[in-house]
Amino acid sequence: MDHPDLNPYRRIEAMLEEIRAIVESADCTRGCILGNLALETSRDNEGFRERIAPAFGSWSELEKARDSGGPPADFDSRAYAYYAISALEGGIMISKVTRDPYPMSNSINMILRHLAEYMTTWQGWVQP
Repeated sequence: MDHPDLNPYRRIEAMLEEIRAIVESADCTRGCILGNLALETSRDNEGFRERIAPAFGSWSELEKARDSGGPPADFDSRAYAYYAISALEGGIMISKVTRDPYPMSNSINMILRHLAEYMTTWQGWVQP
């Protein structure tokens, strides 16, 4: 997300492409470090849970973009972020289990497609 020269869509896209490359370079054997840690520690270790939970809620690019003509006020960017995180984490998990990058890649493609579809209704926001 560290690309201030890119519009919010392109920053999200760049982040997802980086995740895709990391997972594929490990032949889908590692999964997501945050997802793995959350699954293994959040039930038994409150300290880990408290530190991991905010990381999943930090996808705030769409919220930040409102000031630059981004999502309209009625767009629930928090709900979209949780959908995207859930789809991504689920795709990564299935790719890890199957050793096949398709589930993760499909999740990434769907996340970006849905975001692009939403954006067609946002007046004044730079399209992907």
